[in-house]
Amino acid sequence: MNTEQSYTDIKSIILTAIENKKQKTIKEYDDRIIQIKNENNITNIYYSIADTFGNSYEQRELGIKVLQSYLTNPFFLESEITKGCNYIVFSNNDFDVMFSTHLNREIRIEYKNVGSYPNYCSITNMNIDKLADLIEIYLNHKSIKNFKALVNHNCRGYANNIIGTILKYINTYKKCNKTMLQNIRDKQEYSRIKKIEVDKKNKEYEDRQLYAKEFIESLTDLEVFKTNEWHIKMIGIKDENGKISWR
Repeated sequence: MNTEQSYTDIKSIILTAIENKKQKTIKEYDDRIIQIKNENNITNIYYSIADTFGNSYEQRELGIKVLQSYLTNPFFLESEITKGCNYIVFSNNDFDVMFSTHLNREIRIEYKNVGSYPNYCSITNMNIDKLADLIEIYLNHKSIKNFKALVNHNCRGYANNIIGTILKYINTYKKCNKTMLQNIRDKQEYSRIKKIEVDKKNKEYEDRQLYAKEFIESLTDLEVFKTNEWHIKMIGIKDENGKISWR
């Protein structure tokens, strides 16, 4: 076989392969056209765009048009729409609802103003509180009985012998006085005020979570996605178990 004939045969093989691929691709797109024409499920139509066009600018443009034609909840009608790298995003000041442009069937709902849950920790504890009460009782009525009760609470870790007993009484006599009592009462008052502030912030936090829950319930357009096994991921919003995911 001469060189020219060899090239001709190779070209013929390649051209045949290309033609076969062309016909196969045409058939695949014809099948998708028929499928979409007969499809009435919005989730399947939206998914078919990603399946056909991949995660591309054209796909996101078409995805927005499909979602806008279907979504009727006030949030979606009034939101700003942006094309992210991996999501079509509906946004207002409080929330982002993001429809995946990949083939993972995911919708992310993010609460942007969730705030933080403040923790409260008292600077006193039950032992210190009881110590203050025993000091006050003793100072108001200096009896052996009241002093002994104060010693036993104040010095519980001392050795149970004569030396330990002497040290307990000396320690209590020196330290458990009006100055210590006032110091503990000041800390208790500070903790009381701090707890009121924290409780107020916690109430505000829980109110925001209630607001987010009501927002989720208002998105009735998403029910069809849930029914068709799309994963709804909430960010900054408590789930049914009271847990919050941040990403």
